Amino acid sequence: MVMQCLLPAFMQQLSAANAQDVSNVLYSVADAGHRLSAEQVQQLLDQLLQTSSDPQAISNSVWAVARMGRRPTGQQLQQLLGILTRILHTANPQAIANTLWAVATMGGRVPDELLQQLVLAFASKVQQAAPQDVKDTLWAVATMGQ
Repeated sequence: MVMQCLLPAFMQQLSAANAQDVSNVLYSVADAGHRLSAEQVQQLLDQLLQTSSDPQAISNSVWAVARMGRRPTGQQLQQLLGILTRILHTANPQAIANTLWAVATMGGRVPDELLQQLVLAFASKVQQAAPQDVKDTLWAVATMGQ
């Protein structure tokens, strides 16, 4: 009931939302076990693309979309991965692992060059990674058949 009342209000104010706002909404909806429409997901991700330079916001958003059983458009996914790759030096291992897990869960693939960059960045920070992050990264790469 609360979600049905508040989500339309957020969507009406979407143009004023920043990346953290979008990420928090997607994460909250997914974590609560709710599912947004494909159109709502696309609108939220479009806003994220306009405002994000934060690896955690990207990671949490892609993770949430996967948890809801939705997929970004191919173009949105490539743009999100491109942003993440450009700011990879600021990403922690969990953000990289969660992003790869989400892409694999959605049945997607990461272009080989981007995947190599993501895995190398993860490997360079593996001492900071939790065992779950290592497992998720290995599972994602294996699941994507890469």
